[in-house]
Amino acid sequence: MLKTRDLFIVQKIYKKMELKEEMKKMTVDVTDKTEEERNKISSDKSIEFVNLIIENIDKAEQEVYQLLANYSDKTVDEIENQDLFDTLDEIKELITDERLINFFKSPTQSKK
Repeated sequence: MLKTRDLFIVQKIYKKMELKEEMKKMTVDVTDKTEEERNKISSDKSIEFVNLIIENIDKAEQEVYQLLANYSDKTVDEIENQDLFDTLDEIKELITDERLINFFKSPTQSKK
């Protein structure tokens, strides 16, 4: 489970991965879109966000280890040395967490 202290780790990851500009590029005006179109855009942007994270994850390696350790109640050493696919599952679980997606999704959709 993530805690308030993890916000600062997320912020460091955000900065190190240089996500601000990429997130701006992902912004979509959904003002005149139907609910179905908004859902499709949301789904597409979620996939785009996941790909963006994976492409840049190396820029914040230690912070990602720490965030995963906090999220899974493990130590950083356990994260670093566990099976790769366990780590990938934890990353997927973390970045597909609806609360986290909603936190990042708000800047990607604008209603002008």
